[in-house]
Amino acid sequence: MKKAYSITIMLLLFLGCAVHPPSYLKKPIERQRIFNVPKGKLWNIIIQGLLEEGEIITFTDMESGIIIIKYHITERESNKYIIGNAIGATGGTAIVNMGLLSLDENRTKIYVNAKISINIINQYGFSAGVINFISNGKLEEKYLNLVSAALPQEKKYEWLKEEKTKK
Repeated sequence: MKKAYSITIMLLLFLGCAVHPPSYLKKPIERQRIFNVPKGKLWNIIIQGLLEEGEIITFTDMESGIIIIKYHITERESNKYIIGNAIGATGGTAIVNMGLLSLDENRTKIYVNAKISINIINQYGFSAGVINFISNGKLEEKYLNLVSAALPQEKKYEWLKEEKTKK
């Protein structure tokens, strides 16, 4: 009886411990999104939105649907957008590539990819160079959300419809 009781307690202890997956196995952040807007109209919305946000647009080609943005990463943001940890980071730059692909006359797919370079200093405060890091997808998500926010939204007030039908 004592042996069965101790085996039961051991099983409960082992089964009761929660194991969390490592951060790199978490759900990937999207790097592409489909919008129900024609490519030409979406292009104008994106350019206007980027300019209003003060983004540095380094290249555009409407025909191919390519927009390249240079994003300055502050020292605080150095580890926010990369996979890994940049010890001694002093900031850096990201080159963000946006591509628009027309799926049909009213739908457009946007792809966003970023190449991130972080400036590193050594323990003596001297530059140790620039290291390229893999993006964790948060910067790409930031730009996709910027596009979503720039789109004109249809305002729906259900309570307004109810008032009109009552009169």
